Amino acid sequence: PPPQMDIHAGEQAQFGRKASIVTQPEGRLYRSLLLASGSDYQVMCKVRLGDFLWLVNEPPDRKQHNSRLFCRHVDFLLCEPLTLKPLLAIELDDYSHRKPYAIEADRYKNELFASAGLPILRLNHPNFPPRQLRAKIEEQLETRN
Repeated sequence: PPPQMDIHAGEQAQFGRKASIVTQPEGRLYRSLLLASGSDYQVMCKVRLGDFLWLVNEPPDRKQHNSRLFCRHVDFLLCEPLTLKPLLAIELDDYSHRKPYAIEADRYKNELFASAGLPILRLNHPNFPPRQLRAKIEEQLETRN
């Protein structure tokens, strides 16, 4: 017979609150982003793609495309401070981005952002001094203007 598993069928769902919405490495990068951005950019964390990108046409598989937008996020999004217009997506590509699923997800995001005309900055570690991070941001934004 199959092993007996204690899965507590019929229990009410119970939830807990995480200590932070970002991982420790993302937290280090976030703090550097805040210093690098100053008052020039609003730094947003863990923003769903569907909150700042939209499907402009009506392909037959529209529902699938929208589902992908609302099931994925970017680590950080830099926006204009007053309008919150998206300016730059930022992804922290740590070791987990070497897995096949992550490679495919990164490729999808790259193509998606290129299609939408939104630059993406990929960083391979979280430990950038604010001045160096600011230079990377400005370089990425200048190449799109």
